[in-house]
Amino acid sequence: MVEPPGKRKGRRRPARYALRIEFERRPDSSELARLVEATVWVNESHPAYRRASGSRAMSYHVALSAAMALAPLAAEPAYQHEFVTAFLTRWGKADLRVKRGRRRKG
Repeated sequence: MVEPPGKRKGRRRPARYALRIEFERRPDSSELARLVEATVWVNESHPAYRRASGSRAMSYHVALSAAMALAPLAAEPAYQHEFVTAFLTRWGKADLRVKRGRRRKG
């Protein structure tokens, strides 16, 4: 028997939202990054990207680029600076250890 929507048995899984980070070359653009659906496209042609890659600041550059790409969607224009600041604050406080799934022995 097929259960109608909303009448499913078992535990509900919490919704998960995912944001992808991808890289592209856009020499004609002055933007650090752009948001397309659920993907932030970081502009590898931007001078700041090239400088970050040469100075071990790539993770910060990607975080800043993502924050700036998300800001117009996440906040009104008057609050976008606050959004970027809060985003980078949380990014800076995040646990630096990479969480990995268990590997099967076999």
